[in-house]
Amino acid sequence: MPDAEATIAQLDRMLLRCGSSVVLSRGSASVTAMAVLTGFKPEELVSDSGVLQGDKKFVLSPTEINSGTRPAAQTTGEIDTRIPRKGDRIVQEGSTFSVQYASGRYISGALVRIDGVARGL
Repeated sequence: MPDAEATIAQLDRMLLRCGSSVVLSRGSASVTAMAVLTGFKPEELVSDSGVLQGDKKFVLSPTEINSGTRPAAQTTGEIDTRIPRKGDRIVQEGSTFSVQYASGRYISGALVRIDGVARGL
């Protein structure tokens, strides 16, 4: 089984190579992080999926979120407050997106990656 720290380090290296700086915000709290935002391919736009043309897939590392001013590494019940939720904002190169949904990937209970979908405003 992969090690959580090694998996996060590998993701961080990939985001430095292929990603860009974004500002992730919820209310008045925000954090600057590296992310990859990519469009959906036409064949991924399936009716009833909730995904619209122009939506973006995003990948975030927990690294900056864990050390930023967003809600810190907390879980309340089943909710991990580090994972963006519907309505949170992502700003990339002057374009603002609203998070539609996101989910975390965990290894041995440690958050190692965040995937989601955002819609341009």
